[in-house]
Amino acid sequence: RRMDVWHVNLDLGPREIEREARVLDASEQARAARLRSPHLQRRFIAAHAALRRILGERLHRPPASLSFWREASGRPRLMADAPQGPGAAAALHFSLSHAGDHALVAVSESADVGIDLECDPAAEGLADDLQPQFAPEERAQLAGLHGAARDRAACRCWVRKEALLKALGCGITQGLDRFAVSCDAQARLLWSRHPGLEARQWSVQDLPMPAGWVAAVAMRGPMPRWQLRHWRWSA
Repeated sequence: RRMDVWHVNLDLGPREIEREARVLDASEQARAARLRSPHLQRRFIAAHAALRRILGERLHRPPASLSFWREASGRPRLMADAPQGPGAAAALHFSLSHAGDHALVAVSESADVGIDLECDPAAEGLADDLQPQFAPEERAQLAGLHGAARDRAACRCWVRKEALLKALGCGITQGLDRFAVSCDAQARLLWSRHPGLEARQWSVQDLPMPAGWVAAVAMRGPMPRWQLRHWRWSA
């Protein structure tokens, strides 16, 4: 079992963004164009170009040559047309999350993986906004906390839940209250009544991030050894 997690800086200059936009396919370029601000467009282009470059490096293929299809849930999959033969690309599982000028990409060879990244976990009132979507056990954990500590705990809870649902292949609107995770410093899936998300068969773990950011990764089975890498854009 092997998993790599890449941290990507999305703060690229205009010439770099123009270069990276050429890596995307027509549908990705159209999605970027629909975003409401140039800043969001630039971040989208950089994040999806980085995903293509990371996957292309693993598959020994030009990043622009990769093709994707989407499951009914919206989760992207690689088309199984890699040079290694039919099915080779299908065995490469990946997940992308981006917020602000940062992105995380997780790549696994053994099982579906989900990753989530959020910024500003101490935003005032964050816990009040999120907790109506949480399970009773999660709300009880937050009830004993106050102020910034409560907001950070709510953000930890959110990214753990979202990482698990992304690994499962579900949208975040589907059954957030049908499973519970820990809100303290130790990431755990406590229980689940969500179809396919059996508590003993899934792992979730926080990722080390700079102050002001919270991230988690999840996958089916025991969490493998993983390495946090920092993506370097080519000149």
